[in-house]
Amino acid sequence: MGNEVKFKLKGDVTIGGREFMSTDAFAEQTGIAKKTLEIHRSKGKGCRFYKIAGKALYAVDDGQAFLESLCVETAV
Repeated sequence: MGNEVKFKLKGDVTIGGREFMSTDAFAEQTGIAKKTLEIHRSKGKGCRFYKIAGKALYAVDDGQAFLESLCVETAV
């Protein structure tokens, strides 16, 4: 695991010192369709999210961990 990839997600709101992003921002930054994120939320799959003031928000650190979990290492 010497070739680690670090994703640089950027939050659009800070709550309690933690950066969060909207569904739109998460979809734009990751390339995951907004509809796919909505389906994943309804099925309890995908990236961890928080429902705050009626909006689904993704914590930047959770988003980065989720993206890292999708990486597949192959033998060269």
